Amino acid sequence: MHANWPTYPREHGWQVFLATIGSFPEGTVFRPIDDIDRCTLFVAENYENRREDFHPRRLHVAAWHEDVLAADDLGLVTGVQALTERGHEERSRSTLRESILDQLEREEGVRPSSFNLDDLGFVHQGEFRRYHWRSLEDYDDDEQDADGNILYEAPRTWLGFSASEGMQMTPHGWRRLESLWIEELGEAPSFHPRVDPIVRLEMYDSALREYGAIIESKMRQICASSKHGQQLIADFIAFTENSNLFLASYIRTLRNEMRSGFAFVRNEFAHGVAAIPRPRTFALLGQMMRILDQLQAISETLRKHSRSALEGDLG
Repeated sequence: MHANWPTYPREHGWQVFLATIGSFPEGTVFRPIDDIDRCTLFVAENYENRREDFHPRRLHVAAWHEDVLAADDLGLVTGVQALTERGHEERSRSTLRESILDQLEREEGVRPSSFNLDDLGFVHQGEFRRYHWRSLEDYDDDEQDADGNILYEAPRTWLGFSASEGMQMTPHGWRRLESLWIEELGEAPSFHPRVDPIVRLEMYDSALREYGAIIESKMRQICASSKHGQQLIADFIAFTENSNLFLASYIRTLRNEMRSGFAFVRNEFAHGVAAIPRPRTFALLGQMMRILDQLQAISETLRKHSRSALEGDLG
């Protein structure tokens, strides 16, 4: 993917997308902030809102168009629109124009009445060259006769959003999320030997606290940090980056997943008793399980690299 984003999609599938947004509290609004290669980047509202949209301290979700549209078709999310290729391009150009007008207003104190995208360009070898836009007629769209009858209906496989609202999970989405976990893990799901007995007692906040402690212990073991919470995540991410063994996109996605998981587990459940709906509990426990699996894989990669380096020195 040709994007410098703070996170990237983990896998394909509307189920993966639903589980990802299901780790956030019910009612969370996800606002689209970028769209590249049929993938959309969202920022979760009401988390570090004072920072700009792409700041790594914000909480983000990235998802493929087809997965979000599939979730919308099933009634699992709201605020989503299925667009033709031309409709998506028109929406993208309008969004770009508005962002330029916003920037000009911040710089000059007055908002221009309009902006012509044909005035955009770039400097190449000291020469300004205008950007050449493809004609909108080149993009696939519906075709009508003179009476307005549809002669050809273009596929609506491009993602769009209502201008007045972001995307949210519906009540049906939350119910479907719970059934997904039951389908995958069974009526008595297994997450971790220290966590499973607590889950069976339906002490979900305690189970999340225990999982958080397990993950923090593993992180300290790997990066030899004495920090806690978000500071520990910062130390761990710096350690993995400095190892030069992992892709930047992988590290960014892991950092975002760790930050969101810790933000919810530590901020919401670490210092008090809380009643958590079962669907969100499973989404968060699933997120913790994925993080721990990745930590174990990272630990094994570091161990193998260290062994190979040692054998090279001895050889």
